[in-house]
Amino acid sequence: KELRLPAFYEADNYGDTGLSNGLVEFGMIHGDIKGTSPTDHPARPLEPHEEAELDWLEDNASRFAEIFEEQVPEDWVVEGPTVEAQYVEKCVAAPQIVYEERFVEVPTLETREVNSEELSEMVEELSKLRREVKQLRWEAVKMKYEAKVQKERGGGGGSDGCVVRVGSHGSHGGGVVRS
Repeated sequence: KELRLPAFYEADNYGDTGLSNGLVEFGMIHGDIKGTSPTDHPARPLEPHEEAELDWLEDNASRFAEIFEEQVPEDWVVEGPTVEAQYVEKCVAAPQIVYEERFVEVPTLETREVNSEELSEMVEELSKLRREVKQLRWEAVKMKYEAKVQKERGGGGGSDGCVVRVGSHGSHGGGVVRS
């Protein structure tokens, strides 16, 4: 299918800021672009052909992403900050946008500044820490249980309701029920 850009990309509609104001008019970008706001250009519903084009872009975006991924090495570093461009329903990462010498930087979840070797080291470290936490939890449970049993053996009277006793209530604490 041939991709034809919707009318709001045509700069002469809105002078030199056609793209920005067109997007504002569509209600796609919220915020201050060259002094315009969504109220300057009330959002109008999409024309059927514009909706079809946006659908086509959405449907094919993942394929383009795959092609892009194939051409990019794993430890490729993105130059400059990334910003999030907000659309009606979806959020997409866009390259750096410069506006009146002001940089807008929004950290994204995905970053390629870590090469694969560093990443695997980090993952290894994380799983080591998780194992350590599990081990410590298990030891805490054991210590709690042993303290209970110890209390029971040194015990005597049955004032402690934590341990179930079976049989005699003598100081030897016969028949401790272990779970």
